[in-house]
This record gives sequence, C-alpha cells and structure tokens, in this order.
Amino acid sequence: TNINLTNVSFDSNAQMVFDGTDDHFTTSGLSVGTPSTLSFETVIKFDGTLDSNDRKVFHWDKTSTTNAVAQIRKGINNGRLMYQHHNSQWYTLAVDDVVVADTYTHIVVTHEDTTAIMYKDGVQVGTTTVGTLDYTNAAEILMGYRANAEYWKGEIPLFRVYNRKLSAGEVEQNFTALRTRFNI
Repeated sequence: TNINLTNVSFDSNAQMVFDGTDDHFTTSGLSVGTPSTLSFETVIKFDGTLDSNDRKVFHWDKTSTTNAVAQIRKGINNGRLMYQHHNSQWYTLAVDDVVVADTYTHIVVTHEDTTAIMYKDGVQVGTTTVGTLDYTNAAEILMGYRANAEYWKGEIPLFRVYNRKLSAGEVEQNFTALRTRFNI
C-alpha cells in the first residue's frame, strides 16, 4: 500500500498535524479480502474549541460511489464521535461526549457480523446493531478528510486496522500501553 503524505503538515516533532482546512493523506487501495470482522484503533486530538463541523478521522472510500466502506467522524455537536459504514444503507454508532477539545483520546471500534462496539480510553461507551461489512469496490483510505471536505482539525498520531475483533481485554491492554505516551 502506498501512502501519499504530500497534503499533510508536520509539527516540530515530525508528527502529522491536520489544520482543519486542507491537510490530509491517502493510501492506495487497501485489500482486506472480504472480512466479516474488523477493528479500527486510533488516537485523536481535536485542536481548539469543538465546532459544529462534521470532520473525518478516516473515510474508507469506495471506487464506484461516494459512500464509505467505513468511517469514523466527529459529529456536529456534543463531542459526538460516530462510526459509520455503508452496506446498501448507512449504519451508525454515535456516542456523545467522546471528543474533548485539546485532549488525546484512544478510540477503538470493533465490527463483528452485525454488532459494532465503541471504546473510549479502554472502556466500552456504545454498541449497536449494524449491517454486515461490504467491502465490494473498497478503495483508498482517506485520513483526515472525505473527498475534499470535512477536514480533521488536530492530530491523528495512531491509526490501525485489524482483520479481527479486538477483545475488551486487548482494547484495555492497548490503551494502557499508549496512555503514558499521549498523557491520556
């Protein structure tokens, strides 16, 4: 997989910083086969006052449509963070008070069969019934934006995709391993 970093800025510590207006990066097509289970893990920090803009952490694009295979995005109010995916319709897991301004937050979303679970800082904060994963026409992952819109404002220093469901114990273990690094 190729990663194109030409449209992202870096701070004095060589960490990527997203300015909320045009910073982003993309991967080339990422093949995961046809999974029935995936987990997404990220650390995010939103810079400044929370705004009412919809902002993407990531958007896994489809080649034949503007719908996402999957995405995590900041909603328009209440520090809402949403996991969404598309399989003939949109499915959404939305949890308020997840995004906190100027604070690093560890997020994990697991998607197994028709269940999505969101964890914040090692603790489960939401679950919902969703559709099964549909990776037909899966294309590049867009980090920090979607199709020249909805730019992230802050940092995304960690992003991982697992081809399996992380257990609650693994989520907690990963959070514990990262909490000192990001002062969470």
